Amino acid sequence: MLEKVLAAPVHDLPYANLRGCRLLVIGATGFIGRHVLESLYAIERKHSLGIRVVCTVRDERRARAMFARFDRTLALEYVNWHLLGGGLAVAGTIDALFHLAAVTNSAAMVEQPASLAREALIGAFSVFDLAADKKARVIYASSMEAYGAVNDTNPRKENELGHIDLTKPRSAYPETKRMIENILSCYEAQFDMPFAVVRLGQTFGPGASLSDHRAIYSFVRQAAAGLPITLATSGASRTNLLYVSDAVDAMIRCLVNGDRSGTYNVSDPSGSMSVLELAHLIDGTLKGNGVQVKVDPRVNAKYAAETRLVMETSRIQAIGWRPRTSIVEGIQRTARDLHGRALEAGLEW
Repeated sequence: MLEKVLAAPVHDLPYANLRGCRLLVIGATGFIGRHVLESLYAIERKHSLGIRVVCTVRDERRARAMFARFDRTLALEYVNWHLLGGGLAVAGTIDALFHLAAVTNSAAMVEQPASLAREALIGAFSVFDLAADKKARVIYASSMEAYGAVNDTNPRKENELGHIDLTKPRSAYPETKRMIENILSCYEAQFDMPFAVVRLGQTFGPGASLSDHRAIYSFVRQAAAGLPITLATSGASRTNLLYVSDAVDAMIRCLVNGDRSGTYNVSDPSGSMSVLELAHLIDGTLKGNGVQVKVDPRVNAKYAAETRLVMETSRIQAIGWRPRTSIVEGIQRTARDLHGRALEAGLEW
């Protein structure tokens, strides 16, 4: 079952700003989207604000089953649509929307980069056209990858970007993230559309796909199974970890308490570490069987360019955000969730 990430919502937020709001969630059945729905459900249950939610989904039957317990509380509505589905049409008012849909499959970033870029950019224009027409505020889930490669560990503010090698097909993912951030600024300038770019660190936690093979999930599976954690790279690249409920808290804060428009870095300062350090942390937390480094140059092409990025988070902290789940606790919760769902699905662990 999806973790109840905000069963007791933070008390310092002006939730009254959401009273009577009709919200649109793009990519509702994705990893972060499901946690956003969980959060809105908890807020509505606690504060009775009359929040209503419209979800874009690819499979309405699956979505209805997934969100059955939210249905009446959030007056859920569904729109069958995907990023290449053409113009996005939603009847009635929309006060704000969360744009959470994205291609995050590592293999697709290398094997289908043109398709990834097309889907991301065409989808963004469709979403933002609707937002501009509805006079809706946009909350966009961007990524730390928008920074590109950074060659030092000085904490980087939102405007202190690194280098993206435009000759590398793998760069399609970070470059489209960066481009969409700029498109939002263009829409604000031309259509007076307010927005918040929430530039997330590597977001992890319960509810991730069992087929998600990003490093943190692969490491958790290996350690929890008592196997050595195996790295296909040197592990020198840095990551900036962020537990999923803390990511959602940041997005809700930006919606109800943020500046009219702007970009916010969001990561847990204690989660800034090299991939090798992450492997050792997971191994120690889950009592695994050690860490092995087996560098494979063929595998390296699937990963983002090596970076030493440390995200500076004073702007999101200025509106009251703090990480509330430690990285170690997040790893433990993630391991329990993956293990439980793997057993339910009859998969080897």
